[in-house]
Parts: sequence; structure tokens; C-alpha cells
Amino acid sequence: MEKNGNTFAIFLLTLGCISTISKIMVLAAIFLLIDYFRYSNKYYIKEMFREKIIITSFKVIGFSISMFALASVASGSIAGIKEAGHYFERIIPFLLILILVYKREYTIQPLMMGSYLGVAIVAVTVISDYVFCGAGRPSGILGQPNKLGGWVILVLPFVISCTYYFRDNMYKKLCGILVAGLALFVLFLSGSRGAVLGLVVMTIMGTLIYLHAKVRNILIMLLTLLILFTVLYQCGMNGFQRPYDSERLLLWDSGIKMFLDYPLFGVGWNNWGSVYRELYMSSLAKEPHLVSPHNIILHYLDTVGVVGVSGIILLFGSQLYYLSKNLYVNNKINIFALSMFLCVIGTLVHGMVDIIFLNRFYMILYGFIWGITCCEILKKRKFAIKK
Repeated sequence: MEKNGNTFAIFLLTLGCISTISKIMVLAAIFLLIDYFRYSNKYYIKEMFREKIIITSFKVIGFSISMFALASVASGSIAGIKEAGHYFERIIPFLLILILVYKREYTIQPLMMGSYLGVAIVAVTVISDYVFCGAGRPSGILGQPNKLGGWVILVLPFVISCTYYFRDNMYKKLCGILVAGLALFVLFLSGSRGAVLGLVVMTIMGTLIYLHAKVRNILIMLLTLLILFTVLYQCGMNGFQRPYDSERLLLWDSGIKMFLDYPLFGVGWNNWGSVYRELYMSSLAKEPHLVSPHNIILHYLDTVGVVGVSGIILLFGSQLYYLSKNLYVNNKINIFALSMFLCVIGTLVHGMVDIIFLNRFYMILYGFIWGITCCEILKKRKFAIKK
């Protein structure tokens, strides 16, 4: 028990984050507390907070929340101040997984088992929606198709990483392939175009990075993909084009105008819909009951201004920087660093047409995977130094 750490708590926390079931996360925290009071000497919390990548992560998160709160106070948004408080609650799984996994061996197996079971739970609810409830775009336990698409963007690379780790074990590899296939299937059922586009970009970038492709080739790939997507869209493919697409363009136009009028602190959190209807809604728009411009950066710019969005940009930027520096160790791929790098890219691509990142489950899952990635980066570094 002391050697392996609380593997059951790791399994439960993984299961809770992947399945988005909060009660399982609470149960994991309870098991961690029990184990900590029994074997406090096997947890390295003080040493953990001396690691640069972990300290930087908490500083960036603190800065992001502070800037968000400052913009909300300046704009007089009570909802924004409350939302800033909620952000602290959403980083708890990030802290918990750091405590559980830092300097611990034999952690990948409970991570793998928890992720496989979590994906199976979500997939069962989605397929049940589709088969028994007749939902055209089922979402299962997540409650909304685009949320389901965003969930796949985070979960699929993580599942593939765990499977890659055990690639020499035929049984675990087959289970991983089956689970990954389930995740892809529910993405197909969700009909989330933003998530599909994000996944396509992630797949091509991941392949190029895995094969040590040059930056120039990656940029050419992204440009080619953008042109291809534009051509397919203009050709009117049924899977890409929907009746309300023209209204989304009007939304973005209105969102840009709103930002230019309230550039510093925005219009206030949760005020976007009312301000949009009162001052910025186009006469050509048909849907008045919208609460965002369907673009994550534009939504932050409109609601919390340049001040509030600065923390989010720093968050993504610092993560991409650290991950790009740790993609390879001794010329071998760090699969968890690559997985998280692709999660960030997928989040940003999907965020161009949606605001999934604002959802509670998404922030929790995103932070959880980032925590595991930090520990794996540190583990690989120390292994490389010893070698």
C-alpha cells in the first residue's frame, strides 16, 4: 500500500472526472484524506510545490482568476465575482491528482482503468438516448451534444496515451482500441462540427509531431486543412452546413462591435445576452435568446474585456510553451505531453465556434489531465537525468 500509493483513490478520481460524476470525485477525495492521515510520510506535498512547472501552473491559474474577478468588479457584475469563486472549486481535482500521482510509481494502470470505465459509462448513456429516446443528436449524461463533442476532444487523447503506455499488452491494447472506438462513435452521434474539426486538426498535428515533422510542415498542414474545410463547406456538404450558420456570422460581427465599445472590462459576466438584444442584435438575426457569440475568446473579450481575457491567454500560452519543450525526452515521444498538447489545440479549435471551455465539467477534466501531464513530464525528466 505504501509503495503503490492510494491507487484506489486514483482510480476513483479518474472515473469521476471522465464520467463527469461529482459524487465519485468526492469519494476519491475521502479515500485520499483517509490514506493521508494513515501514511502522511508517503506524500510529497512540500517537494511538489518546489517544482517549477507546478508552481507556474498555480501562479497562472491564480492570475487568471484574479484578472477575471477584477474585470467583474470593475463592470459591477455580481455573477462574474461568483463565477471567479467557482473557478477555485474547479481546480480541486487538479490539486488532488497532483498529490496522488507526484513521485508515485504504478499510477498508469488505475488511470487507464478509470478512464476506460468512465468512457463506457458516458457512451452507454449516449447510446441509450439515441436508441430508446429517439434523440437526433444524443448527449447522454452530458446533457448537450456540443458538450459531448468537447468531452471527446479531451478524453480521446488521454485514453490513447494510457493504451500506448501498455501497447505491449495485447489485452489492454484491445480494450483501449475498443474504448477509443466508443468515444469516436459517440462523437459521430453528437454531430458536433466544432469537435470534429478540432479532432481532425489534433490527429494530423499529432501524427506530424510523432513523426518529428518540422514546424514548417505543420503550418502547411494547418493551412491546407483550413482551405479544405472552407471548400467543403462552400460546396454545401450536409454534414457541415446548417440553416443557422449565417446567424453565427452575424453573432461574431455583433460580438466584435460589443468588444470595441467595452474593451477594458467588458459588459459583465452573464450580461452578454441582454446587451446583445438591446444594442447589437442585427435586424437579419432570427434567434434573440442567445447568451454568447459562440466563440470562446470573443465571449471573454465581450464579458470581461482585455483585462479578463489576459489570464486565459496566459494560461493556454504557458501550457503550450511547457508542453512544446517536453514533447521529446532523449528523442523519444512523451506520450502524455503530446496528448495534453493536442487537448489544448483541440480546445482552441473547438472554441472558435463554441464556448465549451466555460462548462464546469470541462474545466475539471481539463485540469485533471493537466495535473497528470505535469507529473509525467517531471517523471520523464528525472528518468532522463538518471540515464
